Amino acid sequence: MSEAIDIDKYISEIRARRGELHPKEAETTNGPRLLSSAAFVDNFKPPDYLIYGILQRRFIYSITGRTGEGKTTVCLRLAAHVARGLQIGKAAVSRGRVLYLAGENPDDIRMRWIALMEQMDLDANETEVDFVDGRFKIAEIPEHILNAARPQQYVLVIVDTSVAFSQSVDENSNTEQLQHAQNLRALMDVLPGGPTILVCCHPPKNAEDTNLQPRGGGAVIAEFDGNLTCRRTETVTEVHWQGKFRGPEFAPIHFVLRSVTSERLKDSEGRLIYTVIAEPASDEAQEEMSRAQAADNLAVLKAVASDPGVSLAGIAKVCGWHTRAGDADKSKAQRRVRSLEKRKLLERDGDRIDLTEKGKKTLEIKRGRP
Repeated sequence: MSEAIDIDKYISEIRARRGELHPKEAETTNGPRLLSSAAFVDNFKPPDYLIYGILQRRFIYSITGRTGEGKTTVCLRLAAHVARGLQIGKAAVSRGRVLYLAGENPDDIRMRWIALMEQMDLDANETEVDFVDGRFKIAEIPEHILNAARPQQYVLVIVDTSVAFSQSVDENSNTEQLQHAQNLRALMDVLPGGPTILVCCHPPKNAEDTNLQPRGGGAVIAEFDGNLTCRRTETVTEVHWQGKFRGPEFAPIHFVLRSVTSERLKDSEGRLIYTVIAEPASDEAQEEMSRAQAADNLAVLKAVASDPGVSLAGIAKVCGWHTRAGDADKSKAQRRVRSLEKRKLLERDGDRIDLTEKGKKTLEIKRGRP
């Protein structure tokens, strides 16, 4: 078994090789100083952006979202754009090599990456993204991984997920989470290139949209430079920020999650396997999806009005929604019904679905439109 490297000791050795000052010298030279206004402003260092206006080099960010909201799918897309220097929405992207630590589910990530490369017409031999397909404790990086990383210059390191590389860390312990967050920050010194660190995180259990922050509370947020959020709406997955963000405000970035397959994605019987990829959503695409969503909602209201108490399968059949196997798409019906429930247009009693008074009035208004 390969030996593990102690991060603190390794960083000290790196700094010694760079000729950096001894801590005692740093206290007097680089510590607090009384400066004139001119000397103070002369120390300004321009931000070095990886993704313009959003992610800076040598900064660490969390990207927090509930399971199934699209964290991994979005991060794989970001990795591909950075590796090729492709713009994301209206934000320019600096090109460079990416390291993706795939600790939570390497096989799933492998399938998504295969599909994404095919959809983006990328060549695996030319795409500068490296992967680590397994877990280790972030405070004790295996030596063979560091040896393989040393010749590279990484601009982005994605950790998927935080808990996968903490192993014994108690997610609810502020003290342990702070130490883990500090070890994650240390990656920008341990790995060559001074990379941006982006850490996929789970929010507290049963978290609402207003509490999409990493488990571990203020200890983690205090150590990170910003917390991005990944939230799936009715039509897209939205990436924004919450709680803390060092830098200027930026507009939310939207991604469409698409189910795709590839000739390389088949099970042992030769049947195609579907996976999910993310695509940046243009304003036009979002408007089109919103119109389609509105049409779906109206179809559901009409289906329930014509057959009070109708089941999810019944709604799917009336609306013409079917799975690839030809069955009624109850999952889509479920999503639409939940959306209408949140807006108080539908109500459920067990399996029975009915219009609320608000739903009836809304349907009457829509039917009255030309």
